[in-house]
Amino acid sequence: MFHVSLLRRWHPDTITEQPQPDHPDPILADDGQPEYEVEAILDSRMHYRKLQYLIRWKGYGPEHNSWEPADNLTNSPELVAEFHRANPSAPRRLSAASIQSLMFRRYEALTEVPPPSQSWVDGSSRRVAEI
Repeated sequence: MFHVSLLRRWHPDTITEQPQPDHPDPILADDGQPEYEVEAILDSRMHYRKLQYLIRWKGYGPEHNSWEPADNLTNSPELVAEFHRANPSAPRRLSAASIQSLMFRRYEALTEVPPPSQSWVDGSSRRVAEI
């Protein structure tokens, strides 16, 4: 943390010989929305019960890495698969096929009550043990 008096206004670089970052233009999708190319998937996390991936964008520096929902990566399934091969313990989306492949054991019903060892005789409130 630092005091506000230490802040100075940002001025654009005036040196014209210094190379400026050249970011690639986005590709326009069929619906007219811009799409950017994914270079690599760096990490994954569950955020508010939604799967997100940390994305490195092609042609952009590390300051432009961003967390994106898994639904935004429908055009790069091979990068998602490659990430999970390299990081098997990272959070991932489960499919129905992968859930069925898990080994489940059947547990005996511990809540069932065994039949009574004593019985009621003639509707009385007195219990008589069977011999």
